[in-house]
Amino acid sequence: MEKIQIYAPVEGYVKKIEEISDSAFSSKALGEGVFIEPNSNLIYSPLYESKIELIIDTLHAFYFSSNNVNVLMHIGLETVNLEGKPFKLLKKQGEKILLNEQLINVDWNLIDSKKMSRSTPILVDTSNFKTFKITYKNINKIVKKGELIYEVEYELKEQKPIDNKKVILEKRESKYKTIAYEYLAAIGGRSNQSLCHNCMTRLRFKIINKNLVNEKAIKKIELTKGINWNGEELQIIIGGEVYKVKDECQIIIEDRETNEIKSTKKINKTPVKKKIMGAITAIVFPTVPILIGTGVISGIQAILVISKVIVNPAQGQSIMELDLFSALMYIMSKVGIELVGIVFLSSTVKYFKGDPWLAIWLGIALSSRYLFGNGWTLFTIFDNPITIKTYEGTVLPMICAGILLVFIDKWIKKWMPTSVDIVFRPALVFLIVFVTMLFTVGPLFRIIEQLIAKFVILLGKIPFGLGMGIFAMIWQPLILTGTHVAVIAVITLPMNVGDPSAMYAACQIGIMGQIGAVIAVAILTKNQKTKQAVFAALPGAIFGITEPIVYGVNLPKIKPFLYGCLGGLVGGILAGFLKVEQYRRTGTGIMSYMGLELGWGTAFGVISGLVALVFALLITLLFFKDRKFEHIGYKENNKILLQVLKRNLNLSDSELKNYENELKNKYEVIKKFIPSYKEYEKSLIELQKKELKKQLMINKFENKKEKKYNKAKKYEYKNLDKFNILATKYNKLKLSDKYEIIVQQIKVLEEKNKMSEIIVSEFNKNSLLEINNFINKINVNDNSILKTFYNNYWNSLYSIDISFAIAEPMNIDYSKKEYLNLMSKENLKNAKKNKW
Repeated sequence: MEKIQIYAPVEGYVKKIEEISDSAFSSKALGEGVFIEPNSNLIYSPLYESKIELIIDTLHAFYFSSNNVNVLMHIGLETVNLEGKPFKLLKKQGEKILLNEQLINVDWNLIDSKKMSRSTPILVDTSNFKTFKITYKNINKIVKKGELIYEVEYELKEQKPIDNKKVILEKRESKYKTIAYEYLAAIGGRSNQSLCHNCMTRLRFKIINKNLVNEKAIKKIELTKGINWNGEELQIIIGGEVYKVKDECQIIIEDRETNEIKSTKKINKTPVKKKIMGAITAIVFPTVPILIGTGVISGIQAILVISKVIVNPAQGQSIMELDLFSALMYIMSKVGIELVGIVFLSSTVKYFKGDPWLAIWLGIALSSRYLFGNGWTLFTIFDNPITIKTYEGTVLPMICAGILLVFIDKWIKKWMPTSVDIVFRPALVFLIVFVTMLFTVGPLFRIIEQLIAKFVILLGKIPFGLGMGIFAMIWQPLILTGTHVAVIAVITLPMNVGDPSAMYAACQIGIMGQIGAVIAVAILTKNQKTKQAVFAALPGAIFGITEPIVYGVNLPKIKPFLYGCLGGLVGGILAGFLKVEQYRRTGTGIMSYMGLELGWGTAFGVISGLVALVFALLITLLFFKDRKFEHIGYKENNKILLQVLKRNLNLSDSELKNYENELKNKYEVIKKFIPSYKEYEKSLIELQKKELKKQLMINKFENKKEKKYNKAKKYEYKNLDKFNILATKYNKLKLSDKYEIIVQQIKVLEEKNKMSEIIVSEFNKNSLLEINNFINKINVNDNSILKTFYNNYWNSLYSIDISFAIAEPMNIDYSKKEYLNLMSKENLKNAKKNKW
């Protein structure tokens, strides 16, 4: 038998390859041998005499050949992602190299800063050996460069030319996965969080032990724009790429292979208001992509119907009677909305750390078509049956079901014996929640539905179009509660017997109001992510799927949603006055116009819809501010503070005038600083635009990379030559020069933005210090309510950061009335009672 000896290419600690953290190496798929943890930058040859057969383009891996045996040396793990930056090559491919000759110089500091492993496998390819025996000489110890670490005695199967060697196909982790690892390491490990989710711009972790979080490390990570704490929730401001990072974090967190010890340190309590807002964000945002996706598909389906490429099922017609393409498009356009409750239920259960599989099971059961139709009658109200029916298309009841499922599951876990838990607990939890929803929560919502349905009938009797206007105004709130299902059943009854329905025509007018409001938001906002969300959701809204624009944009901002409802009111009143009525049930959105009376009926319907849209658009443009300008907010706060002085302090006219002048002078300073605020906002907008372009380029590159990798893998065991060609092409893949240009432009903009941010931040700090001193000066009675008025000024001066989700607004715990009287609501009530 022949023998090959492997020497230490660098000083370091040596271990057997099966102990390495990367399964590609520990499985021995790439060869037998060891790995070393280097202590020096200079790497030498691991063989007494050999030829460098292959150097990977990213300079992190080498193939040597000696006596028809191939040896692989791979410097570090995942270092392929560094694209050669830490490596300075000292030899060329094809050269012969001796044991004491330098091969490459490695910048370990750069590799360490990227949280990558130094582990360097040195492996002998045994695939051509008939038999072999490996003998370890120096293992589990520190060795010097050039020391013998192991040897392999072998007998070859056959002599193969070195040209037939197999190229290593490096499966490069995506940029986002690498960054996800960095974030999880910086927060103290994946076990130091109990929840990972995101909003439009922030990666959010619910932290268990704040002491383990390395804020400096987080700030050094490439995508970090800033960090913010909200109680125990750590918010990392990233921007548009946050979805990608969150998805990778979630995959790593859910990987159960790594065991970590969970901290049990107690954390500070978070205010209830913040907990509720956090829960709403965590539950709603994961559903937004599904709602937007459904809206886009519904829009495409509606266009195809209008173009007569496909058809919708007629009243009473089975979907099975349609052609295949029409049926599939109809299903895809409906399933996302009609089964949206399952998504909300699952999201709720996930937020509360419940069982996701139980959530899906319960959601499907509650939305099941087995409960569809007339249902089973429990009792009647207003001669209308209260029934057990499906929860198809509902949101609030399904969120209730999710919360109930989590708490019932936890309660049963406490007392059920472990021996029977897996057998009986899932069934028991399901039965309790399912029955509870059907016989308590369900009927309660049905009663509410019947009351609303009765109310709608009464609305229809109000003259001068007012009833139709009110219904158009409340249509979107009805959809949010899920009670619109019963209402639809009532307002379509006339059409079922051949009579027109005015209220059905009002639904589309309510939709147009929300569209007008969201267009105004897109016009007003400087935040590119908000604009992106609006444009993505608009096609679906035009065809009646308003959930994406409502949940994603209008409702979180509150006022646009209300202005959209007011647009529906105005358009509805006009439609009622013009006697607009629906004669046929058609599609939703603009499709509904096809069901209006031909001629003037259709014209008046379109006009009424446009009036709703334009009115909502105009009042949103006039009265909604995506952010209140700093000087305006400051001036409004000054006005309230002066009123507080007049009402609560016994001041002479001269003293009051002095205070007024002092506040006015502070306001003038803020006003003079307006150009700097504008410059800061402008730099943020430019930066955001470039980041969106960068994200798009990365997405395209990742898709291309995945396709190339899969194509190469297809030939791995079929055609080695073709595999080697494809693997080499894959290994050479890198982002284009345009990407590097964008990156450099972003760096320049970041520097520019940083300078603007420092200027604005320093100014704000000084201004807030002055106003805080002023408040303390006038707060002679140390009133706790007056102390918090500082938060109003903070929100005014940091309105840019709040608008771009760089900072969270400070809590405003008191109303204007409470501030003016320097008394809480409870004290105001008591004072009123004592007065009488």
